[in-house]
Amino acid sequence: HPGCMVQIGLNMGARHARTLGWAKSFTRKLSDSTMICEDHDVIAAGALFWSFAQHIMPYEIIMEIKDAMKGMPNLATRNVPPGEFFQLTLNDKTYYFPDAGRSPHTIYLTDAYTA
Repeated sequence: HPGCMVQIGLNMGARHARTLGWAKSFTRKLSDSTMICEDHDVIAAGALFWSFAQHIMPYEIIMEIKDAMKGMPNLATRNVPPGEFFQLTLNDKTYYFPDAGRSPHTIYLTDAYTA
C-alpha cells in the first residue's frame, strides 16, 4: 500500500499472537525524550479531535461510544501513561490542559495511505 498508517494506543497484537497492550508506535531509533514529546503531541491531537467530535456529533452517538468504551483507559502510549490531562508543544512552548479529557484508547494516523 502506498503511504503509511500508524496505530497509537491500545493494541490487540498481531493476528497470530494476540496480546493486549500499548502499541509500539516508532519504527526508527529515537531518544526517549523525543518519543515522549511526539507521543504527547499525538495524544493532544486525538484529544482535540475527540473534543470537537463531542461538540459536533449528536449526543446519542457520543453516549453510545462512551458506553462501549466504559472501563477502558483513555489514550496512552508505551511512553506516556494513562491519565486525564494532555499537553501540546508548539514552537518550543508546552501548553498543559489539566482539566481536558483524552480521546478513547486507540487512534489511527495516516499519511497518503490508500488500501
